[in-house]
Amino acid sequence: MASKKKKFSKIEKPTVSKPLLLFVIGLIALITYIAFSPSLKNGFTNWDDPTYVLENPLVVNNKVPVKEIFKTPVSANYHPITMLTLAWNYQSDKLNPEAYHQENVFFHILNTCLVFFFIFLITQKNLLMAAIVALLFGVHPMHVESVSWISERKDVLYVFFFLAGLITYFYYRETKKIILYLCTLILFILSCLSKGMAVVFPVILLLMDYLSEVKWERKIFTEKIPFFLISLGFGIAAVKIQSGEAITNMQFFTLFQRIEFASYGAVMYIVKFVFPYHLSAYYPYPTLTKTGSMPIVFHLSPFILLSIILGVYFFLRKEKALVFGLLFYFVSVALVLQFISVGTVVMADRYSYLSYIGLAFIIAFYVNKIWISKSKFRHFVLGLTGFVILVFSFQTYARTQVWKNSDTLWTDVIQKENNSTQIYKAYVNRGRYFHSIQQDDKALQDYNSSIKLYPYYDLAYNNRGNIFKERGKDSAALADYNKAIAIDPTNYLPYSNRANIYRDFKENQKALADFSKSISLNPNYWANYYNRGLYDYDTQNDENAIADFSKAIQLNYIYVDLYYRRGMTYVRMKRFADAINDFSIAIQINPNVGNYWLYRSYAENAIGNKDAAQRDLLQGKQLLQNR
Repeated sequence: MASKKKKFSKIEKPTVSKPLLLFVIGLIALITYIAFSPSLKNGFTNWDDPTYVLENPLVVNNKVPVKEIFKTPVSANYHPITMLTLAWNYQSDKLNPEAYHQENVFFHILNTCLVFFFIFLITQKNLLMAAIVALLFGVHPMHVESVSWISERKDVLYVFFFLAGLITYFYYRETKKIILYLCTLILFILSCLSKGMAVVFPVILLLMDYLSEVKWERKIFTEKIPFFLISLGFGIAAVKIQSGEAITNMQFFTLFQRIEFASYGAVMYIVKFVFPYHLSAYYPYPTLTKTGSMPIVFHLSPFILLSIILGVYFFLRKEKALVFGLLFYFVSVALVLQFISVGTVVMADRYSYLSYIGLAFIIAFYVNKIWISKSKFRHFVLGLTGFVILVFSFQTYARTQVWKNSDTLWTDVIQKENNSTQIYKAYVNRGRYFHSIQQDDKALQDYNSSIKLYPYYDLAYNNRGNIFKERGKDSAALADYNKAIAIDPTNYLPYSNRANIYRDFKENQKALADFSKSISLNPNYWANYYNRGLYDYDTQNDENAIADFSKAIQLNYIYVDLYYRRGMTYVRMKRFADAINDFSIAIQINPNVGNYWLYRSYAENAIGNKDAAQRDLLQGKQLLQNR
C-alpha cells in the first residue's frame, strides 16, 4: 500500500479537520441547490413525462404490484428502481410536479456530495481536487437535462448507487472485508436496475485500481468476474428490449458514418465540457445531401479523436491522473456514442452526467498541480477556476428555466436548431402542448410547419387530424388519419382516431375493425378500450362495453369519465349497486360534476334508498345551476 501513498504525496494537502470538511461539503451542496432551484417551479413536459409518469399505469395506479414494475420495461428501457421512485412520488404527492423536481434535485445534491467524497478518497484526502470536481459536477450546465427533466430521474438515481458503490469498493480494497464487497455488488445491481448505463461499473473499478497502482494480480480480475457477468446480463437484456424500438436500423447509415457519429459525440462532449454553448434538448443527426455527405466537422471528428488518443499515449501516458480521467470519461460515455444508433439524436446532454467526473478530475489535477508548485500564476489559475464555476452556475440557473414547460422547452430547440430540417418533431411536440392548453391555432401552425419540413411524419398528420375533428371537419380529419396510417401502418393512434370518425359516420364495421387493429398494435393503451367502450355503448353491446371500460380502468384508474361511462352502462343493465359504486368513485375524484350526483340519485332511487337519492338529486341540481 505504500506505493499508493507515494504516488499522491506530491498533491496531498495537510490533514483536513472535520469542521472544515463539513463546511466545504455544505457550501458545495448550497451552491448546487441555488443553481438548480428554478427547477422546483417547473412543471411536467410532454417529452416522455406522459410515458413515465402522467399516463403510466405502473405509476398512477396504486394497485399495481411491485413485481409488475420489475417485470415491465418502460419506453424501451428496463429501470424498475426508477419507476418505483416515481410511483412513490405519485402515492405521496399525486401529480404535483414540484415534488418530482424536489426529488431529482435532492438526488443530484447527494450525488455531488458523493463525487466530493469519492475524489477525496482516491486522491488521499486532497480537499482542493475534491472540491473542484464536485463543483464542476454539481453546477455544470450540461447536467441540467439530467436533473430538470422529471423523466430523467434514472440518471440521478443510477449515478447515486454507482458512486456509492465506488466508495464501498474503495473501502473494501483497503480493508478486504467481505461485507463491503457484497455492498459494492448490491449497489451495482441497484444502479443497473435504475439505468442500463451502469454496466460500465466494473471497468471503472479497474480504473480505480490503476490509479492507485494496485498490483495486477489474478485476484484483482477474478473478484471483478461477478460484476462483469451482471453487466453482461443487463447488457443483453437492454439490447433485446431496445432492438425492436429504440435502436435505429443499422443499414440506414454506413459503417464509416457511424464511426463519424461516435467520434463527433466523443469530441463534442469534451468541447461542451469546456465551452457549454448552444445547449439543446435535441441534437439531430445531420441532414445528408443527395450524395450522402455530411458537414465537414463530422468527417474531421475521427481524426481529432484519434489525435487525442495518440497524443496521450505517446506523450502523457505516464501522467496517471490524466489517463484515469480520460478513460473514466470514455468508458462512461462509450455506450451512448451512437456507433449503434439509439434514438433520434447524435448526442444528448444527459449522457454527460457521469462521464464528466473524469474530465473534471483532469482539470482539478492540473489546477492542484499548479497550486502546489508555488507558481506565480497559481492564484490566477485558482481564481479562473472559481470564475468558470461561477459562470457555469449562472448558466445552469438560466438553463433550468428552459425546462419550465413544453412551450419553453421546444421553443428553445426550434430556436437553437432552426437550420436543421430534423426539428419537425419539435414542432409537433410544441403543437401538442398548444393543443393541450386549447391554443389550437398555434398548434395547427406548428403541425403545418412540421409537415412542411418533413412531409413523412405520421404524428403530424394524426395530431392535426385531432384538431380538425374537434372543429367538426371530419372529412379533413379522416384524410389526415389515412395519411398517417399510410406513412406508418404500425402506429396505433391514427387507427383509434379514425375509428372514432367511422363511429360518428355510423360505419360500425369499419369502426370496430380500426379499434381492434389499434388494440392489437398496442394492447396497453387505455384510450383504445375507452373509445371502443363508447362504441359498444352506442351500439348497445353492454357486456362488451363493461369489459372495455373495465380494461381501461385497469390501465388508467384516475380518468374519471371511465367510471361515469361504466356506471351509465350498469344503469342500463339494471345493475344498480355496481352503478352506485362507479358514480361514487367518480364523485370522489371530481365532486363538482352535477351529472355524477344525478345518475347516482337515479340508481339509489331504483334500489329504494330514497333519502340518499334525494340528497344526491339536490346536490346534482345545485351544481348544474351554478355552472
